[in-house]
Amino acid sequence: MKNRLGSLVLISAVLSAGAGMAAENSVQSNEIAKQSQPLHVIVSISDQSLKVYQGTNMIAQSNVSTGKSGNDTPTGVFSILEKKKFHRSNIYSNAPMPFMQRLTWSGIALHASNSVPAYPASHGCVRLPNSFAPELYKLTKRGAHVVINSSETAPVPVSHPTLFQPVKPRDATKVAFAGPTSTLLRGTNAMTTAKAETDGNGSPIKASEPKKYSEKPLRILITRRTENELMADVQRLLNELGYKAGDVDGYFGPTTAGAIKRFQKIVGLKETGTVSKKLISELYRVTAGTAAPTGHIYVRQGFKPLFDAPMIIRKPEERLGAALYTVAGLDAKTGVASWLKVALKDQPKLSKKDKKSKKAETSSFLVMKQEKPVANVLDRLNVPADIRKKISERLTHGSSLAISDHGLGPETGKGTDFVVLTRG
Repeated sequence: MKNRLGSLVLISAVLSAGAGMAAENSVQSNEIAKQSQPLHVIVSISDQSLKVYQGTNMIAQSNVSTGKSGNDTPTGVFSILEKKKFHRSNIYSNAPMPFMQRLTWSGIALHASNSVPAYPASHGCVRLPNSFAPELYKLTKRGAHVVINSSETAPVPVSHPTLFQPVKPRDATKVAFAGPTSTLLRGTNAMTTAKAETDGNGSPIKASEPKKYSEKPLRILITRRTENELMADVQRLLNELGYKAGDVDGYFGPTTAGAIKRFQKIVGLKETGTVSKKLISELYRVTAGTAAPTGHIYVRQGFKPLFDAPMIIRKPEERLGAALYTVAGLDAKTGVASWLKVALKDQPKLSKKDKKSKKAETSSFLVMKQEKPVANVLDRLNVPADIRKKISERLTHGSSLAISDHGLGPETGKGTDFVVLTRG
């Protein structure tokens, strides 16, 4: 009870401070609101606790009760999809779920409960004390990140060249012209010739306004390509070459096997009729003249897909692990984005046969070592230049990047951000 009341007092102090600031200087308050550090709601299953961080500062905490054995609460990165003060369960006999904050459309949510023991007891949801749930409800907004981890974790500042930075707009008042071959760089924008930037009399033309994009935060996911996606690549490329591999559905069958054999015979590979890394590499070499993509980047905004593209993940046999990176702020003078990282525990999937030997589950062509991810996963990510540019043009405060080994996942769909499930 003491900890619970302490949490409420802490939240009340935060809310009161914000209200006082608004009364004293509404303009300053609005600017602070725009640049306020993003919220992370972090649930620890081992501690049966929930902590709310604004930036790196913990502003609230509470005990919780997660899913009991057989109804385990999933771990990973979620977003608040829906909020309802008064809600009843569609699954469990119309049971009341006050101050419900939905995390998946399959039925996982944060909600108030009369029963919040100090151990897992729910059917999968995260139960909150009745005294705490309304206060958390006031703090959060739809789209806010909720991280559920097997143990305690917290946001920490991070800096790395791979993390996206916004494009600095051209400043037309500072454009200078030194002749027809002059080049002036402004951030990532370039004005290459006087002819392109002057009128018929040689006078500078006013730079066009930069494109305007939605201010909603981007949701970015980088993940390795799954077996299904790689199989679809094989079918698509074989069809492009005229080998008639059947429907591009990502499922291996006799039609695809026959096409693989015919291709292997022509290029001098052993005629196995099976998919291998060597086969995939050869297909990409013949059709595209490039290395086979080992990863994929997806971008969403406002719960809707925006664009996606294949990419290269160096050392693809090494795990990526799981992490969430969030833009904590954009410097008003320099335009530089600062980032926070929340690390999650994630384990490779083990087959029943390999559980005793603790070897990672493998397939004929997608092998992932069990060893821990390398020290800096960001060093291994090669985002295509055109995709990086699109993201940089749209990057806003609160945008986030999730990294996962497990593809899009079954919970990512219509009306969601990326739901990144882990094996904590």
